[in-house]
Amino acid sequence: MDEDNSGTYDAPIVLKADPGVEISCCSSSRATCFNLEYADYVAVDGFTLKGGSYGVRAVGGYETHYHQKGVAILNNHISGQYKDPILSGGSDWIVVENNIAHGAGSGDGHGIYLSNGGDWMIVRNNETYDNPSSDFQINADPISTCDDEGISYDDPLCDGSALDSLGAGVSEFNLIEANYFHDGSIGPNLTSVRNSVFRNNIIGFYSRHGTSFWQETDNPKLGSANNLIEHNLFMGESSSHVLQPESVTSAAT
Repeated sequence: MDEDNSGTYDAPIVLKADPGVEISCCSSSRATCFNLEYADYVAVDGFTLKGGSYGVRAVGGYETHYHQKGVAILNNHISGQYKDPILSGGSDWIVVENNIAHGAGSGDGHGIYLSNGGDWMIVRNNETYDNPSSDFQINADPISTCDDEGISYDDPLCDGSALDSLGAGVSEFNLIEANYFHDGSIGPNLTSVRNSVFRNNIIGFYSRHGTSFWQETDNPKLGSANNLIEHNLFMGESSSHVLQPESVTSAAT
Protein backbone atom coordinates (compact mmCIF):
# COMPACT_ATOMS: atom_id res chain seq x y z
CA MET A 1 0.00 0.00 0.00
CA ASP A 2 1.19 3.53 -0.74
CA GLU A 3 0.16 7.19 -0.45
CA ASP A 4 -2.52 6.64 -3.10
CA ASN A 5 -3.94 3.69 -1.15
CA SER A 6 -4.21 4.98 2.41
CA GLY A 7 -6.69 5.36 5.17
CA THR A 8 -7.54 8.58 6.99
CA TYR A 9 -7.83 9.49 10.65
CA ASP A 10 -11.63 9.18 10.45
CA ALA A 11 -11.64 6.15 8.13
CA PRO A 12 -8.60 3.94 8.76
CA ILE A 13 -7.98 0.79 6.73
CA VAL A 14 -7.97 -2.31 8.95
CA LEU A 15 -6.44 -5.55 7.66
CA LYS A 16 -7.82 -8.06 10.16
CA ALA A 17 -6.98 -11.77 10.11
CA ASP A 18 -9.56 -14.45 10.61
CA PRO A 19 -8.51 -16.90 13.33
CA GLY A 20 -5.62 -19.13 12.30
CA VAL A 21 -4.56 -17.19 9.20
CA GLU A 22 -0.88 -17.75 8.39
CA ILE A 23 1.05 -16.05 5.58
CA SER A 24 4.37 -17.12 4.12
CA CYS A 25 6.04 -13.87 3.12
CA CYS A 26 7.18 -13.55 -0.48
CA SER A 27 10.79 -13.44 -1.64
CA SER A 28 10.38 -10.86 -4.45
CA SER A 29 10.41 -7.04 -4.50
CA ARG A 30 10.46 -5.83 -0.85
CA ALA A 31 10.06 -9.47 0.23
CA THR A 32 7.57 -8.58 2.93
CA CYS A 33 4.09 -9.74 3.87
CA PHE A 34 2.73 -6.22 4.44
CA ASN A 35 4.61 -3.32 2.83
CA LEU A 36 3.23 0.13 3.71
CA GLU A 37 5.14 2.87 1.85
CA TYR A 38 3.85 6.36 2.69
CA ALA A 39 0.51 4.71 3.50
CA ASP A 40 -1.22 6.39 6.45
CA TYR A 41 -3.78 5.08 8.96
CA VAL A 42 -3.50 1.37 8.21
CA ALA A 43 -3.78 -1.39 10.84
CA VAL A 44 -2.38 -4.92 10.46
CA ASP A 45 -4.06 -7.07 13.09
CA GLY A 46 -3.88 -10.70 14.14
CA PHE A 47 -1.75 -12.45 11.50
CA THR A 48 0.90 -15.15 11.73
CA LEU A 49 3.68 -14.09 9.35
CA LYS A 50 6.62 -16.29 8.45
CA GLY A 51 9.72 -15.78 6.30
CA GLY A 52 10.59 -13.14 3.74
CA SER A 53 12.83 -10.20 4.56
CA TYR A 54 10.24 -8.35 6.67
CA GLY A 55 6.95 -9.31 8.25
CA VAL A 56 5.54 -5.76 8.37
CA ARG A 57 7.46 -2.86 6.81
CA ALA A 58 6.03 0.64 7.36
CA VAL A 59 7.99 3.64 6.03
CA GLY A 60 7.65 7.31 5.15
CA GLY A 61 10.14 9.99 4.12
CA TYR A 62 13.16 11.33 5.99
CA GLU A 63 11.92 14.91 6.40
CA THR A 64 9.36 15.21 9.18
CA HIS A 65 6.61 16.61 6.92
CA TYR A 66 6.97 13.49 4.76
CA HIS A 67 6.63 11.08 7.66
CA GLN A 68 4.03 8.36 7.52
CA LYS A 69 1.30 8.62 10.17
CA GLY A 70 -1.07 6.40 12.09
CA VAL A 71 0.05 2.84 11.32
CA ALA A 72 -0.92 0.16 13.87
CA ILE A 73 0.74 -3.28 14.05
CA LEU A 74 -1.30 -5.33 16.50
CA ASN A 75 -1.64 -8.90 17.81
CA ASN A 76 0.66 -10.55 15.25
CA HIS A 77 3.06 -13.49 15.58
CA ILE A 78 6.00 -12.79 13.25
CA SER A 79 9.08 -14.97 12.83
CA GLY A 80 11.79 -16.29 10.53
CA GLN A 81 12.44 -13.11 8.53
CA TYR A 82 15.86 -12.62 6.91
CA LYS A 83 15.96 -9.01 8.17
CA ASP A 84 13.35 -7.84 10.71
CA PRO A 85 9.90 -9.06 11.75
CA ILE A 86 8.77 -5.44 12.25
CA LEU A 87 10.46 -2.42 10.63
CA SER A 88 9.40 1.20 10.49
CA GLY A 89 11.16 4.28 9.12
CA GLY A 90 10.00 7.88 9.29
CA SER A 91 6.71 6.75 10.82
CA ASP A 92 4.92 9.01 13.36
CA TRP A 93 2.15 7.93 15.71
CA ILE A 94 2.85 4.28 14.98
CA VAL A 95 1.49 1.76 17.47
CA VAL A 96 3.25 -1.60 17.87
CA GLU A 97 1.27 -3.56 20.41
CA ASN A 98 0.80 -7.14 21.59
CA ASN A 99 3.06 -8.73 18.95
CA ILE A 100 5.51 -11.64 19.22
CA ALA A 101 8.64 -11.15 17.09
CA HIS A 102 11.46 -13.69 17.07
CA GLY A 103 13.90 -15.69 14.97
CA ALA A 104 15.16 -12.83 12.77
CA GLY A 105 18.00 -13.68 10.39
CA SER A 106 21.46 -12.37 9.60
CA GLY A 107 20.26 -9.73 7.11
CA ASP A 108 19.58 -7.30 9.96
CA GLY A 109 18.41 -9.35 12.90
CA HIS A 110 16.27 -7.02 15.01
CA GLY A 111 12.95 -8.10 16.47
CA ILE A 112 11.34 -4.65 16.31
CA TYR A 113 13.28 -1.86 14.56
CA LEU A 114 11.84 1.69 14.49
CA SER A 115 14.13 3.96 12.48
CA ASN A 116 14.68 7.30 10.75
CA GLY A 117 13.35 9.75 13.31
CA GLY A 118 9.82 8.53 13.96
CA ASP A 119 8.03 10.48 16.74
CA TRP A 120 5.07 9.91 19.06
CA MET A 121 5.47 6.12 18.86
CA ILE A 122 3.81 3.61 21.20
CA VAL A 123 5.40 0.19 21.79
CA ARG A 124 3.42 -1.84 24.31
CA ASN A 125 2.92 -5.45 25.45
CA ASN A 126 5.25 -7.02 22.87
CA GLU A 127 7.56 -10.01 23.26
CA THR A 128 10.83 -10.34 21.36
CA TYR A 129 13.44 -13.08 21.66
CA ASP A 130 16.02 -15.17 19.79
CA ASN A 131 17.17 -12.35 17.51
CA PRO A 132 20.88 -11.96 16.57
CA SER A 133 20.91 -8.14 16.76
CA SER A 134 19.18 -5.82 19.19
CA ASP A 135 15.82 -7.29 20.17
CA PHE A 136 14.25 -3.83 20.15
CA GLN A 137 15.82 -0.79 18.50
CA ILE A 138 14.88 2.84 18.00
CA ASN A 139 17.49 4.53 15.82
CA ALA A 140 16.71 8.06 14.66
CA ASP A 141 19.72 7.59 12.35
CA PRO A 142 20.87 11.21 11.80
CA ILE A 143 23.61 9.91 9.48
CA SER A 144 20.95 8.90 6.95
CA THR A 145 18.23 11.43 7.72
CA CYS A 146 20.55 14.45 7.98
CA ASP A 147 24.19 14.04 6.89
CA ASP A 148 23.49 11.97 3.79
CA GLU A 149 20.79 14.50 2.83
CA GLY A 150 23.16 17.47 3.10
CA ILE A 151 21.66 18.73 6.37
CA SER A 152 24.12 19.58 9.14
CA TYR A 153 23.68 17.94 12.52
CA ASP A 154 23.15 21.32 14.23
CA ASP A 155 20.47 22.49 11.78
CA PRO A 156 17.02 22.54 13.45
CA LEU A 157 15.80 20.44 10.55
CA CYS A 158 17.99 17.74 12.11
CA ASP A 159 18.15 18.45 15.87
CA GLY A 160 15.00 20.56 16.41
CA SER A 161 11.86 19.56 18.24
CA ALA A 162 9.03 17.40 16.96
CA LEU A 163 6.74 19.96 18.61
CA ASP A 164 7.76 22.29 15.77
CA SER A 165 7.67 19.53 13.12
CA LEU A 166 11.48 19.53 13.06
CA GLY A 167 14.20 17.13 14.15
CA ALA A 168 14.58 14.51 11.42
CA GLY A 169 17.63 13.18 13.29
CA VAL A 170 15.84 12.66 16.61
CA SER A 171 13.06 10.36 17.79
CA GLU A 172 10.88 12.02 20.44
CA PHE A 173 7.85 11.61 22.67
CA ASN A 174 7.71 7.82 22.59
CA LEU A 175 6.15 5.41 25.07
CA ILE A 176 7.76 1.98 25.51
CA GLU A 177 5.99 0.02 28.22
CA ALA A 178 5.07 -3.45 29.47
CA ASN A 179 7.23 -5.32 26.94
CA TYR A 180 9.21 -8.54 27.46
CA PHE A 181 12.57 -8.40 25.65
CA HIS A 182 14.60 -11.50 26.40
CA ASP A 183 17.07 -14.26 25.54
CA GLY A 184 19.10 -12.96 22.63
CA SER A 185 22.40 -11.33 21.77
CA ILE A 186 21.79 -7.62 22.43
CA GLY A 187 19.18 -5.85 24.52
CA PRO A 188 17.22 -2.75 23.53
CA ASN A 189 19.16 0.04 21.79
CA LEU A 190 17.70 3.56 21.85
CA THR A 191 19.74 5.95 19.72
CA SER A 192 19.06 9.71 19.58
CA VAL A 193 15.85 9.23 21.58
CA ARG A 194 14.60 12.23 23.58
CA ASN A 195 11.70 13.09 25.87
CA SER A 196 10.42 9.52 25.99
CA VAL A 197 9.16 7.08 28.61
CA PHE A 198 10.60 3.56 29.09
CA ARG A 199 8.70 1.84 31.89
CA ASN A 200 7.38 -1.45 33.26
CA ASN A 201 9.46 -3.57 30.87
CA ILE A 202 11.26 -6.86 31.59
CA ILE A 203 14.66 -7.15 29.88
CA GLY A 204 17.23 -9.99 29.94
CA PHE A 205 19.27 -12.15 29.56
CA TYR A 206 21.66 -11.16 26.75
CA SER A 207 24.99 -12.64 25.76
CA ARG A 208 26.60 -9.31 24.77
CA HIS A 209 24.93 -6.47 26.67
CA GLY A 210 21.62 -5.17 27.92
CA THR A 211 19.82 -1.87 27.35
CA SER A 212 21.63 1.18 25.90
CA PHE A 213 20.67 4.84 25.45
CA TRP A 214 23.26 6.55 23.23
CA GLN A 215 24.01 8.53 20.07
CA GLU A 216 26.15 8.28 16.92
CA THR A 217 27.23 11.94 16.55
CA ASP A 218 29.01 14.56 18.67
CA ASN A 219 26.05 16.97 18.73
CA PRO A 220 24.64 16.83 22.28
CA LYS A 221 21.18 17.72 20.97
CA LEU A 222 21.20 14.42 19.08
CA GLY A 223 21.95 12.44 22.21
CA SER A 224 19.46 10.35 24.15
CA ALA A 225 18.28 12.81 26.78
CA ASN A 226 15.38 13.76 29.04
CA ASN A 227 14.03 10.22 29.08
CA LEU A 228 12.14 8.72 32.01
CA ILE A 229 13.27 5.16 32.80
CA GLU A 230 11.28 3.66 35.65
CA HIS A 231 9.82 0.47 37.10
CA ASN A 232 11.73 -1.87 34.79
CA LEU A 233 13.37 -5.19 35.60
CA PHE A 234 16.85 -5.39 34.02
CA MET A 235 18.52 -8.82 34.24
CA GLY A 236 22.00 -9.81 33.12
CA GLU A 237 24.94 -12.06 33.76
CA SER A 238 27.40 -11.05 31.02
CA SER A 239 30.51 -8.97 31.68
CA SER A 240 28.93 -5.94 30.00
CA HIS A 241 26.18 -3.61 31.16
CA VAL A 242 22.53 -4.37 31.84
CA LEU A 243 21.65 -0.65 31.55
CA GLN A 244 23.74 2.16 30.06
CA PRO A 245 21.88 5.49 30.16
CA GLU A 246 23.42 8.48 28.38
CA SER A 247 21.21 11.11 29.97
CA VAL A 248 17.93 10.44 31.76
CA THR A 249 15.51 12.26 34.00
CA SER A 250 15.03 9.25 36.26
CA ALA A 251 16.29 5.69 36.27
CA ALA A 252 15.08 2.79 38.38
CA THR A 253 15.68 -0.94 38.23
